[in-house]
Amino acid sequence: MTDLLSDTENKGLPKNSSPPSRFAGGWQTALVILAPAMLLVCAGILAYVLRDASLGEKSLALTAAGIVLLGCAAFLVAVLVWTWRTKRRLLKAELELRRMQKHVLDAGKLAAIGELAAGVAHEINNPLAIMMENAGWIQDLLKSDDPLSDENMSEITLSLQTIATQGHRCREITHKLLSFARKADSNANVAHINPLLRDIAGFARQKAKDRDVEVQLSLDPLAGDAECSPTEIQQIILNLVNNSIDAVEKGSGLVLLKSVREKDFVRIDVKDNGHGIPEHILPEIFEPFFTTKDAGKGTGLGLSICREILARMGGAISVDSAPGQGCVFHVRLPRRATD
Repeated sequence: MTDLLSDTENKGLPKNSSPPSRFAGGWQTALVILAPAMLLVCAGILAYVLRDASLGEKSLALTAAGIVLLGCAAFLVAVLVWTWRTKRRLLKAELELRRMQKHVLDAGKLAAIGELAAGVAHEINNPLAIMMENAGWIQDLLKSDDPLSDENMSEITLSLQTIATQGHRCREITHKLLSFARKADSNANVAHINPLLRDIAGFARQKAKDRDVEVQLSLDPLAGDAECSPTEIQQIILNLVNNSIDAVEKGSGLVLLKSVREKDFVRIDVKDNGHGIPEHILPEIFEPFFTTKDAGKGTGLGLSICREILARMGGAISVDSAPGQGCVFHVRLPRRATD
């Protein structure tokens, strides 16, 4: 593998080969083991048949056997070369699939950032208004007859503290968006689940507010940390939350984010009180390109890629739903061993 892909590219492949790769490698191993055994059996049979033959017959038989053996050796070499080339093609195809999935994931992240930007603008607008109001008040105080009076100085100090507080609030909002927008760090393998869910709820609330949908949190204080990429998990859960917000009715919708500690996993539930998923399409929702959204509003790649990413991390995703009873997605992540 090292002669085919660089170290950086190899990091994108799973630790174990895919089923096609294992299939090709299994055939290669079987041929290497069976070929010498078959040669020994053929040699034994030939020796038994020629035990009473004349010298000329033995010479002719050995010549024919040599030709057959050379043919078998050539066939074995051809099969091994074919297997090796097939394995290379499978590995290249596997790597290309991972690259395409990453591109789709990045595209989905850009789309999510576009939706979040409007919410961030609304969130920043309130503290900015407070800052401008206090700045104007300070200007009025400085224009008064006695700007340095104790009362005015107390008002100015209070206004400056308010401006600083709102400035920190703006910084926190923008940092959250930048944190979501940055590229996933493959070396980051620990996610703090409850803080992550709080951030996601904060991101989603503006979109939910526009649809008059409520986003609630139910966090297990013992949920702990999970062994996974925080940025990838953040995008997966946000994708599920956005889907839930789109699925519920305006004005009466509810989306619940829940964390639960299990024996070896941390479970995250995304639950809504929408119409639910019809039973006949439930087995298909994780298939690529399957979507229930209108044309132009969804590619059908979201859930299939979520499942692929979670499987790579040792996690899983499942869904419980019934028509008219809403829907709940369960995301299980391997719990950090030290928890």
